[in-house]
Amino acid sequence: MSMADGLVEVVALRGGAHLAGVMTHLSGATRLAQVSEVRLEVLPHAGGARGPLDRAMAMQIDGEPWLQRLDSGPVVLEVGHGGESAVLSGPN
Repeated sequence: MSMADGLVEVVALRGGAHLAGVMTHLSGATRLAQVSEVRLEVLPHAGGARGPLDRAMAMQIDGEPWLQRLDSGPVVLEVGHGGESAVLSGPN
């Protein structure tokens, strides 16, 4: 696994407590795959929404978290490697 390999690391978390463990390095995320691109279809809770979190799902891509609303039906995410960016640095 390398930051420059052009592959996407797909991992899963079991919930908020698992996320806290990953963030504090007490546990690791469950590695699902390493791919060049991935298509995810996220479906709303089958039993109907019972509360606000049943209508949303926490997600994160490239370090950017968000709460994805699911109350308007399935959500499709397509993720792939978008290339490289130039990074500027000072002389030291």
